[in-house]
Amino acid sequence: MKKKILIAADCKVDSTFVEILGKELGAIIEIFYIDSTGKKRVRKIIRHVTYFLLAIKAFFYRRKYEHIIFWQQCIGIYYALLIRVFLVKKIYPRSLVLYLMYNRKKGILGRIQRFLYFSTLDSNALSYFTCGSAQEREFYLNELGREFGCKLYFVKNGIRKPEGYSETVTNNSSSYSCNSYFFAGGSSNRDFRTVIKAFEKLNAHLIIVCLPGDVDGIHIPSNVEVIFNVSENDFSDYMKKAYAVIIPIENLNVSSGILTLLQAMIFGKAIIATRSSTVGDYIDDTCGILIKDHSVEDIRNAVLEVMSNEQRLSSIAMNARLRYESEFTIEKYGERIGRILKEN
Repeated sequence: MKKKILIAADCKVDSTFVEILGKELGAIIEIFYIDSTGKKRVRKIIRHVTYFLLAIKAFFYRRKYEHIIFWQQCIGIYYALLIRVFLVKKIYPRSLVLYLMYNRKKGILGRIQRFLYFSTLDSNALSYFTCGSAQEREFYLNELGREFGCKLYFVKNGIRKPEGYSETVTNNSSSYSCNSYFFAGGSSNRDFRTVIKAFEKLNAHLIIVCLPGDVDGIHIPSNVEVIFNVSENDFSDYMKKAYAVIIPIENLNVSSGILTLLQAMIFGKAIIATRSSTVGDYIDDTCGILIKDHSVEDIRNAVLEVMSNEQRLSSIAMNARLRYESEFTIEKYGERIGRILKEN
């Protein structure tokens, strides 16, 4: 009889990922999910209610499975809490949390947060965790304890190819025109303040897609357009039509912006991104323009470079697309997760 693996997720899990994972492990994959992604206006408390409901379901059905994969870390955290509260001594399935994200707050809230994450890593209910970069893994081990090294894996992410994807890499360059715009999107750990300041003295248009709190207190010049609460499809559409994509990272210790980066690679976009160990695990200077963090001057220079040098624009866009194809497809990601479970 084939072993069974459960995925508890806050979204519909990609069918190709499920198929690849099942083949890699020779297992039947079952999924519990409540789709709370793409609903930007859903309050945080409602999201956590869905995470908790998924954790409860995984808790009560855990004996059926050899492994449980928690697609969102909060589902795993609530699952571990249930195990602790009900004093469950025998933990039946091995479990894997995708992805661990810890950005320590200051003061007493930071100490409480650190205790919560330390307890999560220390829990016998959660066997393994992944993170999105090698440097991020080191940061977590230094912050939370080197003893967790055997539980924490760096796994390069991967995403599915969109509808209408062409295997042929085409030249993405064209002259910058009055209808062209640069795109910066996302919410977690973005340095929009520096990007907006950089565009104040540029003859170029910038569209930012984010949440209202991400730009609170920031003066928005006339050549910058900020759009809130868009769907995932609209987010992708804004990116697809952009002249180039900017990914400004605030805290270099956290692996933010990876999915946005991979989307830009798929669409064959020239990428301007903050130079960090995380970004360096996915692209280098051949497939992106890497800039110093919090540098207005670096952003301005990078924007001017891609506006004036179509050959450079085309080269980095094409190389980024090829890098995605060779390393970061959803198939490659499924194989990497499968290997972790197979080895443990």
